[in-house]
Amino acid sequence: MIALNRSAWGRKGRIFVQLFGSKGSIVYDQERMNEVQVYTADGAGETQGFRTILTSPHHPPYDKFIPAPGHGLGFNDLKIIECRELIRRIDGEAAHLITFDDGIRIERVVDAIARSAHSGVWIDIATGEGRQAA
Repeated sequence: MIALNRSAWGRKGRIFVQLFGSKGSIVYDQERMNEVQVYTADGAGETQGFRTILTSPHHPPYDKFIPAPGHGLGFNDLKIIECRELIRRIDGEAAHLITFDDGIRIERVVDAIARSAHSGVWIDIATGEGRQAA
């Protein structure tokens, strides 16, 4: 499920993403942008559950901004990182985050989500064709 609302009360531009996989889940919350929560389903019941991982210089490109752990990156720092990656790519250097092909695949998924929400049908990402849900 994806719920988006740019004008809801109580948040100031929050981005919250939770990825679910067959062996666990990862949570990123922009309001706590220097943490990632990880859930692994591979342990016994008492060891299962979310654990919080604090970002540190061991998580690039954090180390380029803050060499000491325990201090957080801010939104403006992330914009600088994004701009630097764009300039690197324009200059012909390899992208460190995603490739152009990755970006196209992401945009195809976003487009399919928007078209599906508007039309009420499933959209096949590979073909772009819509079909009624079973």
